[in-house]
Amino acid sequence: MLTEYLFRDVRRLNEYASQINPALTVTEKTKEWTVGLSLAGPKAEGKQTEKVRPMTEHEKAILTLEFLRSNSAIHEGRPVPLPDKSGSRHLDKSFGQQSFVHERCRAFRVCVPQKDVSGGVAFAFWVSQGFERDKACDMVCLLEDVAAEDRPVWSGGTASTYSLLQALLYYAESRVERGTISENSKPWPRDSASSYPLPEFLSGFWFSLVPEQIIKEWGCIVSQPRNIEVVYRIREVRSFPHEAPRKGYEIFGYPLWIAADHSLG
Repeated sequence: MLTEYLFRDVRRLNEYASQINPALTVTEKTKEWTVGLSLAGPKAEGKQTEKVRPMTEHEKAILTLEFLRSNSAIHEGRPVPLPDKSGSRHLDKSFGQQSFVHERCRAFRVCVPQKDVSGGVAFAFWVSQGFERDKACDMVCLLEDVAAEDRPVWSGGTASTYSLLQALLYYAESRVERGTISENSKPWPRDSASSYPLPEFLSGFWFSLVPEQIIKEWGCIVSQPRNIEVVYRIREVRSFPHEAPRKGYEIFGYPLWIAADHSLG
């Protein structure tokens, strides 16, 4: 069956695949046949030839997944961090050794608008809320890490999608609580050419309780939920053992690739 990719992190796929296959090439063996005449009559001869070609993006994705599986470096299905004596869930040694995850789930995509470019997208992410059968997980948030290296940020450096999402939600939280969000509110409290928020909003996080409320209030473009298959690297696990109605933890990760999953119907 053909794979319908919804997102691929080409930079990371190239980086990982080149460590497995430095040449990033595939050698194809073919057989060429020639027909001639001999004393006994017509004669066919076969000769095997080799052709070297660059790997496709799909082959890099499969190569990386198979390598992670063969080295027991990937979780099959949504991982569950083990709780300590206090009930907090942390990355234990075995969990940390498997920092990649391969899972099938249902998720919706969110595009955060860029205030100074009409129709522009500042960054995007996917949200998969906890399954009914998964009583410990509140949410998995998959961040399309597309921060450009040559774009100006407040300090002259670069910001990851994770940092930008933290900033947006931290700034949005207080405004939601005060009930002051209006149609003319700007997602970023800044009027310069930069599309990014001020650095003082880079602490704190509040999302898994009502993610739809926050992203819709800020005019984000939200897709319909769909079934996906994804391979992602864990960025962070946040634990909320005693904060009802949270169930226990949420995972943030950077996807290597996301594909439509038609096996779930």
